[in-house]
Amino acid sequence: MPPVETKCSVTGWGSMSHRDGSIPANLLVAYVNIIGHDKCVKDYADRHEVDDSMICAGIKAREKDACQGDSGGPLVDASSKKQVGVVSWGFGCGRI
Repeated sequence: MPPVETKCSVTGWGSMSHRDGSIPANLLVAYVNIIGHDKCVKDYADRHEVDDSMICAGIKAREKDACQGDSGGPLVDASSKKQVGVVSWGFGCGRI
């Protein structure tokens, strides 16, 4: 698992907003940071189980993130260029 705060990218053709569901004409990329497991468990405690096999990522500014339709896309360490995870689920877009 990458260290907390590792900068990663997510790419996809998913919705550009959880509000209107608009889809992009081009493949989009968003840069997110790895979030500590304990923080992730706490943040999602009342919404979804977070187990030890999961990696959480997002940005504090909450302006860019993976969204509906991006599931299955890669989570890539921006420094090493190695895939470290797969986009799976979240609540809204850019909310954590």
